[in-house]
Amino acid sequence: MSAGLVTAVALLGGLAGGAAPVVARRFTTSGPPDAGPPDAPPVRPAASPSLSTRPARPGWGSAVGAAVGAVVLGGLAADRGGDPALPALLLVAAVGLVLVPVDLACLRLPDPLVAAVAVGGGLGLAGAALATGAPGRLLPALAGAALSSPATSCSPCCPARGSGSVT
Repeated sequence: MSAGLVTAVALLGGLAGGAAPVVARRFTTSGPPDAGPPDAPPVRPAASPSLSTRPARPGWGSAVGAAVGAVVLGGLAADRGGDPALPALLLVAAVGLVLVPVDLACLRLPDPLVAAVAVGGGLGLAGAALATGAPGRLLPALAGAALSSPATSCSPCCPARGSGSVT
């Protein structure tokens, strides 16, 4: 892949990483955005006492997110080059930039984001496997998905709901 395309993907990664804390805040605040006085900062759910008092505002996290996003997405583009699976991998990585701060704040993952990355990434990888003429690459992934879904939904360490996800 040319240096210009890797740079363009890295810049998109920087934009995605810079927006990740802002998007993650929507999943980590306790209540709807219009709850409480308009000047009150949003507060994270109480995963631990120290997290419940800190405001969930974008700040230096946006700059760090932008740097991490540029490195991750640019690195994927440089490593994978013209691989047909690259768009699916970039999607998974970009959504992962949002999932990390949500998981750190709440110790849970939101179902809508996980479902979006599962469907989008899965379809993208399936399309890439079919486009390259190697559908056999899908068999180990499908076997792993089939084995991991029941294991995570009935794990004893998860809450009573089963998956431990935030809806």
